[in-house]
Amino acid sequence: MLYLQQTNDNQTLTQWEYHAISEICSHPDCGEYISYGIQAFQQEHGKLHLIAMIHDISTKSTVVEELAHLFTLHQLSPLHFQEAVEDFIS
Repeated sequence: MLYLQQTNDNQTLTQWEYHAISEICSHPDCGEYISYGIQAFQQEHGKLHLIAMIHDISTKSTVVEELAHLFTLHQLSPLHFQEAVEDFIS
């Protein structure tokens, strides 16, 4: 399966994009808190289509933003998205 495509002017197009999101979560022991998750998108015909989302990965925005950036940079297949996040938080 091809994840990167080259254009005639040597620009790289991505097929997968990952974006950090913030959410307000609630837990009986600690109440409400802000948590960060990641949304996975597939780029098709110049449009992004949401294909997966993982909630409540961390309460640290910079950590989740960097993880999303790495997933996009290395074109992580969405088939491995859940496993990669689980490996990260364990």
